[in-house]
Amino acid sequence: MPLSDGRRVQPAAISSKPSLTDRVHQTLQERIILGGVHGGQMLIESHLAEEFGVSKTPVREALSLLSQSGFVEVIPRQGYRVTAITVKDIHEIYELRVLLEGEAAALAAQRATPENYTKMRSEMSRLSQELEMKDEPLTALDVMTIDDAFHIGIAKLTQNTRLQATIRRLLQQATRVRWTDPHISPEGILAEGKGSERIYVALEQRDPHAARALMVDHVLHSKERVLQSLLDPTPNQEIELQGA
Repeated sequence: MPLSDGRRVQPAAISSKPSLTDRVHQTLQERIILGGVHGGQMLIESHLAEEFGVSKTPVREALSLLSQSGFVEVIPRQGYRVTAITVKDIHEIYELRVLLEGEAAALAAQRATPENYTKMRSEMSRLSQELEMKDEPLTALDVMTIDDAFHIGIAKLTQNTRLQATIRRLLQQATRVRWTDPHISPEGILAEGKGSERIYVALEQRDPHAARALMVDHVLHSKERVLQSLLDPTPNQEIELQGA
């Protein structure tokens, strides 16, 4: 931005180093997703501050972020309680995903420019290659990153920033539910490849009806797998169920 004498204000350097709040938030979120803490368990600020070796402020801020995304709930004069996932939650989450992501796929097929479509495919390829080049084998969290990028990438093609932001928040809130999908795994991503490719083809052919139908089918199959996993959960996919 120029000053009155013609000089320019140099933008302040922005540090990419995660803040204390970011580190506490990420660690606690991963614990909840991976089952390190379960639904109904209490999280106490003072205990967490001592564990992380920080003041209560970043812990309080991290817990507030977790509350906003539905991972915990505030219990007055006690602390924060990890929310339990219910069967009702699963139905509600996937009803929203069908409505929003089905429409997003249809809009993307209508509005995506060839350049934006190519850019999205390139970004997906780059992300997959970066993860494949890791020294360690792919984890379920790596696969979740790829899955998020796929769904958010399609939302970006709609050119509707509010729809994109809503789908991003919904995917974040649905993380614990989606974690139980057997296809969120190194093996599962291969199984998902053909379905994803059919959606890409519908987008490239600018066919909104096929894109919507394929995305709805894609989301509903995930819902079926999640519900089935509740009947026979693996050790990494246990959910605290309350109600039906």
